[in-house]
Amino acid sequence: MAGFRSEAAQFARRIVCSDAYFTSLKARAESGELAPPVETLLLHYAFGKPVEQISMDVTNEVNLGHMTVEQLAARAAQVHQMLLARHEEDVRLEEDRKQQAIAEATRIQSMKEHAARQEEQEAQSVFHKIDKIH
Repeated sequence: MAGFRSEAAQFARRIVCSDAYFTSLKARAESGELAPPVETLLLHYAFGKPVEQISMDVTNEVNLGHMTVEQLAARAAQVHQMLLARHEEDVRLEEDRKQQAIAEATRIQSMKEHAARQEEQEAQSVFHKIDKIH
């Protein structure tokens, strides 16, 4: 069974490390067609997984027992606004992370294309030198 897992892992790596897969992945990311779990995983690998808890530092403990319904409603509205602001910030940060991931993927693809062009030029140069010799 261990041999099968090793072969399966090698097979999977060959696929995901191929230029064709990278190009397809980049195209799907740029067009917004990545499966949400894949996109989330890519973002986590690229920038780290965000904290999944909300902590509130309450320095003034409030005794809610003596508050009127109107005061409680006002307090709930304040807490709601705080949480909404945090959520909006999280959404903005997630969008920034997506844009950074796309930019990084574009940069990597550009580097690969540049390297391929250089290899092609070097090969052409070698062929040209060989032709001159013959």
